[in-house]
Amino acid sequence: MLDELKRIGAVLDLGNGYYRVLIRSYIPSAEDPAKFHAMSVAFTDLAKTLDQNLRPDEDHKLFERRVWAPNGISQSAALEFDAFIKDRGQQFLETIDDWLSTRESEAIKHDLQPRVKVGLAAYMFVRPLDDTPELPES
Repeated sequence: MLDELKRIGAVLDLGNGYYRVLIRSYIPSAEDPAKFHAMSVAFTDLAKTLDQNLRPDEDHKLFERRVWAPNGISQSAALEFDAFIKDRGQQFLETIDDWLSTRESEAIKHDLQPRVKVGLAAYMFVRPLDDTPELPES
């Protein structure tokens, strides 16, 4: 893992076994095989969340929300939204990462068992206004 972090320029070797983190997030390029793996993990996580939330016998529902402009916004505003989300979304995810990192360190330090992987995924979508699936009539 360390070799990969050095390869992508995410860490700087300070010597004596110490490294400085240079970037907090990494998005693999389209050519990088890691991109396909990251996408498959994201699809799997989303599918498992939706599956759990759709089960009528499941009492514990996971957080899954969406927000959108049902009547659409201009293309220039969509570009502004993209920039807004990249900034504010990254800030939000870093706050969550800080929270999770603290609990992860505690679990490792105290060898708390069992442990589970948890996280939050966020993505932006853009589609034509007339590309909204119609809900079936009841």
